[in-house]
Amino acid sequence: MGLLKKIIKKKTSFVQSDNKGIYHNNVDIASGYWAERKKLKKFEPFLLYKFNDETDAVRALMQIDCIKIAEDTEELICTEPLIYGYYPVEQESYEVILCGTAINNSLFDKVKAVFEANNGEVINEKKPEEKKKEPVPAVKKEAEKPSPAAEFVSDELKEKNGKDTKIRIFRAINSKDAIAFLETKLITKKDMVIIVKTPEGIYGRNYHGIYKVGASKMKS
Repeated sequence: MGLLKKIIKKKTSFVQSDNKGIYHNNVDIASGYWAERKKLKKFEPFLLYKFNDETDAVRALMQIDCIKIAEDTEELICTEPLIYGYYPVEQESYEVILCGTAINNSLFDKVKAVFEANNGEVINEKKPEEKKKEPVPAVKKEAEKPSPAAEFVSDELKEKNGKDTKIRIFRAINSKDAIAFLETKLITKKDMVIIVKTPEGIYGRNYHGIYKVGASKMKS
């Protein structure tokens, strides 16, 4: 592996046992892989490029972060579980491969750029498939609680202390519904009153709060 020494002069801190990949360094190994891939229909992402110069092929591999040189064997190793390597083919050219499920879109794009920058020509490649995001389940809206039952009767206008007061009159079946209905209303004007008539008495709401007609104020 004298060529590796020429390209990479600085020693590394990796040894052969750090290798997690499968090294393709001849056509027979590569052909066996492609045949098995087709048989198993296991189509993992890959990049397969052609280089006319061995130096370019090795340099391209060495510029991939996970490709290192083992100090003890002086061979290329891969620190990720990938198929990797280069080998001579016909017409004095070389094929370089990087393949495996550990290739994500970011790594694929980086390797593609490196291969092309080192005079590589694409033979074939398969980009990782984008994982479909699981749709976020729609949050079910709680059913809106029906407004307390009170039936509109009429609007009246009465003079009180020299001023006109608008009175909205409703009818409910009991005092509980009347009070609950009035709690949903907000009076912001002093000349506005809501009245709810029930068999148990008449209840109202004005600017100051809810009250029973003929009794003291119930709540603010």
